[in-house]
Amino acid sequence: MTPIIPLADPLPQPAPAWLLWALLQLTFFLHLLAMNVVLGGSVLALHWRMSRRPGDAAPRAAVTGAFAKALPVAVAAAVTLGVAPLLFVQVLYGRLFLTSSVLMAWWWLAVVPLVILAYSGAYLLAFRGASLGSRAKTIAAVVALLFLAVAFLYTSNVTRSLRPETFVEAYRASGRGFTLNLADPTLWPRYLHMLFGAVAVAGMAVAVYGLFRREREPETASWAMRKGTVFFGIATAVNIFVGMWFLLAQPKEILLRLVGADTWAMTLLALGILLGIATGGFALLALGARDAARATKAQVGVLLPTLVVMVLLRDQVRQLVLRDAGFEHPPWVEPQWGPLAVFALLLVAAVVTVAWMARALARGSAGGGATGTALVLVVVLAGAGAGQAGEPADPRVESAVAEARVAAGELAAQLKKLLQEELAAGGFDGAIAVCAEIAQQRTADYRETFKNDIRRVTLRRRNPENEPDDYERAVLESFDRLPIEARAKAEHWEVVTEDGQESLRYLKPLVTGALCLTCHGDPATMAPAVTQALGQHYPDDRATGFHVGDVRGAITIRIPLVPKP
Repeated sequence: MTPIIPLADPLPQPAPAWLLWALLQLTFFLHLLAMNVVLGGSVLALHWRMSRRPGDAAPRAAVTGAFAKALPVAVAAAVTLGVAPLLFVQVLYGRLFLTSSVLMAWWWLAVVPLVILAYSGAYLLAFRGASLGSRAKTIAAVVALLFLAVAFLYTSNVTRSLRPETFVEAYRASGRGFTLNLADPTLWPRYLHMLFGAVAVAGMAVAVYGLFRREREPETASWAMRKGTVFFGIATAVNIFVGMWFLLAQPKEILLRLVGADTWAMTLLALGILLGIATGGFALLALGARDAARATKAQVGVLLPTLVVMVLLRDQVRQLVLRDAGFEHPPWVEPQWGPLAVFALLLVAAVVTVAWMARALARGSAGGGATGTALVLVVVLAGAGAGQAGEPADPRVESAVAEARVAAGELAAQLKKLLQEELAAGGFDGAIAVCAEIAQQRTADYRETFKNDIRRVTLRRRNPENEPDDYERAVLESFDRLPIEARAKAEHWEVVTEDGQESLRYLKPLVTGALCLTCHGDPATMAPAVTQALGQHYPDDRATGFHVGDVRGAITIRIPLVPKP
């Protein structure tokens, strides 16, 4: 007779079951925070991209743009923080989880390429969103659908792993690895409960973003806190009813334990319901509160314990179901305290790092002092930074770098001065001319003065003459990945050999300031005279949609080096 539950591996567990269980709850909670921001945030971002309400176009675009920049980081955090709970699930419930994974093998294997595709789309929106035009909405829709699909596949796997009595029947029906758990009555309510919970958490993340931006961008911050609270409240209210559906979909024996036969399960259920109602009530009160910042903090204070209770309640349902199925953890334990201690230290370091990065993203800054320097160092070591460490040791290169720095600094300062003078005179046409005709002429003048190849390049060009080559494109992309506070002081230099000739390639980023937004900001908030002039002079303009701190382009210089003696 084929056993319903596969036999345990003849290997000891690396720690007591209670400790592995506690680590599973902790790491899953951390993963849940990042995963909810990714899943719910992609849905909210898509909604705001599709919105056509003109009254809030500027703050909506600012929040959508900020989220687009943060989404790749959130995806990376969700994946990284998801590895640990998945491993603990394998140790504690591997016999069940592996079996359910095999039954849907092809779908389960598809999770990796689906996440890669979704991450690629998120990355494209983060660094190419403004130049994609209407295609950005399509890509955002694909990204959201991919994350929704991944969440559904995870739900199908988890719900199947809790029904070991269906393993044999499912395999006999189709052993080809395409079986989803569609017949399970808990599948859809569990999936929708996760989805609306993700939207609620993402809504609160938007409100927290507004909390951090209230001093620098009060209008955007107010909109973010209000809209984030609205979505948080609506999703929470809907989730109360979905949660009741999820509860009633449980097998009768489990339902009876949840509502009275099991004291701990009943306590968790009561706390979950009360906290769900409390979070919805706090959201309603926050919408009418005079101090939006304090109201947002209060909502976060209620949301976190609600998530903790939800994690414990779901685990309690799992315990009850598997207990009835006859599942038991192997009694053979040989603790490996050394690896567990290393894991604990690395987990703390990872959580602190991710929390700091999330705070820095919300503030629009990488932090200050040593902390900011440390992040820049990490980025450079990871291969994502721009610039060359240290100063050149070769005198030829040292001289060329010094010359390039002077030329780039003088050209940038002179163009900024010309632009300020034109704007002070009130001439939008003159300001556009500075960025186009006069800037090109001044660049040519500097080329003649310094006797080297100097020009301006950008990934989102207005003038076709400013298209970068492949080398410059790669460096510009690396500038984009730097923390905001590091961009203004960044530079990149490298000695390359082209056609047998050694040359210095030097790039200095041009960082978007408030003045630049006059002609390079969100078209919806530009003066009509500017948009009209841009439409007339540059029908194929791609140089709009920038925010303060974005890399608008770079001054690039190529200086031939004299041969070594």
